[in-house]
Amino acid sequence: EYGGSASGDLILTLRDVQRNVLRVFDNSIAGGGLVAPPPQPPVPAGIRWYVDAASSGGDGSSSAPLRSITTAVSRAGPGDVIYVRSGTYSPTLTGEVLPIGSGGPGLPPIRPNVQLVGAGAATTIIDGENAPASVMVIPASGVRVAGFTIKRAGAVGLYVYRSGNVLIENNFATGNARFGIGG
Repeated sequence: EYGGSASGDLILTLRDVQRNVLRVFDNSIAGGGLVAPPPQPPVPAGIRWYVDAASSGGDGSSSAPLRSITTAVSRAGPGDVIYVRSGTYSPTLTGEVLPIGSGGPGLPPIRPNVQLVGAGAATTIIDGENAPASVMVIPASGVRVAGFTIKRAGAVGLYVYRSGNVLIENNFATGNARFGIGG
């Protein structure tokens, strides 16, 4: 996932609601060097829900974590912290329902101010398995998504929809059909 095959340029333009440019970020790699995984994000105190792909499915506690991110998002209330342990999360492996967090038909929306934090992009992977959908949609304000590789979305890897103050940090997007991160 990392290295020469994953190298490339990302130019992110932030705009206000009137489409005026607020800021431009350019992480182009001079000379096409290798891409290293982003560092593990800081894990906040007060974790309410734990998720582990190796779990058989528990109550969401540290000793009995949930198996899917979708389940944790459905149970999380406003302001909760969800910690996702290292592993690969996908529809076939852990029962993820895509797009995670969207609130679409039959899907629970991610609540405002939820923090969804992975163990690090090098080891915590959300795989869309090329299903014809985005992997994750954030329709709530104040959400933080950190520490994931988001790959093989049939549409967009992570899409921020009509929400503000969303923090997306220390993630890696690769192999998504349309683009990795947008909104």
